[in-house]
Amino acid sequence: MNQLNSKYKQILWANVVILGAGVGYLVFKKWGNVGYAVGAVAAIGTLEYAVMYFSLLRKQRKEEERK
Repeated sequence: MNQLNSKYKQILWANVVILGAGVGYLVFKKWGNVGYAVGAVAAIGTLEYAVMYFSLLRKQRKEEERK
């Protein structure tokens, strides 16, 4: 399997961190429990990482084919 180049890795991690932080904050504000917030960040972060990784990998392949 190909690896993401640095441009797409930065996009991937920025999306994961921003979405995870947002969801964690909302969960913490709703229930006031840090454990729930950490669990939500871990769950949404893992899901977002997997989905975005393959999406960006596909986009990178298409970009390389056009060159």
